[in-house]
Amino acid sequence: MTQQELDQRFSSAEELKEKGKYLEALTEYLDLLDNYRNPRIFGPAHLISALSGIIEIAKHIQEAREALLVRRSQWEEMVLSGSGGYQEMSDIHLMNDLMEHPEQNLVFLTRLANLGPSHQDAYNRFLKMVWKELASAGRFTELEPCIEKQTSFILCQIAQHHVMWDFAEDAEKGEESQGMLEYLLPDAILIYEALLALGKDDIASKLAKWVFECEPLAEAPPQFITAANKMGRTDTADALTRALDSRSFFPKSGNAGAVSPVPNSGDHSQVFEGDTP
Repeated sequence: MTQQELDQRFSSAEELKEKGKYLEALTEYLDLLDNYRNPRIFGPAHLISALSGIIEIAKHIQEAREALLVRRSQWEEMVLSGSGGYQEMSDIHLMNDLMEHPEQNLVFLTRLANLGPSHQDAYNRFLKMVWKELASAGRFTELEPCIEKQTSFILCQIAQHHVMWDFAEDAEKGEESQGMLEYLLPDAILIYEALLALGKDDIASKLAKWVFECEPLAEAPPQFITAANKMGRTDTADALTRALDSRSFFPKSGNAGAVSPVPNSGDHSQVFEGDTP
């Protein structure tokens, strides 16, 4: 099947769905999902389109929901048996996300954990996919193996988007900043909470300082203070408040106020290196 033919099949399935021919549309989507997963032409957008179409049909006919659950179970069993890998785990995670069933990701992660060392690689891979669900559920201890890499990843994203913001036209800065606030800041706050819960205050301090000095994220400091209080770290919240009140986080020229790469990890009441309680 060519790319053009695949796109035509998806258009046909969408048209059937819009006409209320749900069983016919379901058959078309399932055929595409089951038999045409050629990575050269069937990309992530096609998978999202197929799953989203079936989920929408499931609002009208029970067969669609049953079809989704059957396939999720098949993908899970493939991973558990060792015949499946990253692709199946990614499909499971995406389906649960689109179905708004994040708790099912944690159920599957627990199943992998219970299988022990023989499934350690699969567990580690799926753990990285579901870190947000774990953090949101307060299961911070399980994030210990990957939280530092996730911190580095979110900081790389913030730095990349900050550069894009810095070079954007003035008319585009607002949109770029809003995108960072909507898509990067929530993740940064989840990671910050996890770091505090795991006692990784030095890394949490680095994350906070990077975010505080990122001008497009000017709305971030109060949310970090709230996060520290949420985690029962009133000392950290108070220090963040003092830092916010006593200094400018946005360098105006040269290296004034530049981010220090090594925050003070000895005294947790001093959130940023050089801050005075």
